[in-house]
Amino acid sequence: EVLEKILEDEAKYEVEVAKGGFAAGVIAEKFRPHVILLDMHLADIDGREVAKQVKNNADLQLTKVVAMSGKMMDEEVNGMLAQGFDGFLKKPFHVKQVIEAVEDAMAVVY
Repeated sequence: EVLEKILEDEAKYEVEVAKGGFAAGVIAEKFRPHVILLDMHLADIDGREVAKQVKNNADLQLTKVVAMSGKMMDEEVNGMLAQGFDGFLKKPFHVKQVIEAVEDAMAVVY
């Protein structure tokens, strides 16, 4: 809730919050976010599966997925980036790091 408030108030992002992987999929379909900050260790479904569903959804093709975890080793992070994740945040993180991760994911390279 604190992160949501800061992202909305300070960074001026429009934010929707899901309490689990299934809810994230439902909200993403309606909200069509530019970036999803996705915890990899969800209670109801693996974060990798959520990301796979997002990437396979034609309506969400342009959505960037930034993984978040405090439990992963560097080699796991590199593997996730190779699997199509658009960024990674290691917990605990500072709000500035979150904003940078969102901006990096949205960066357009010509």
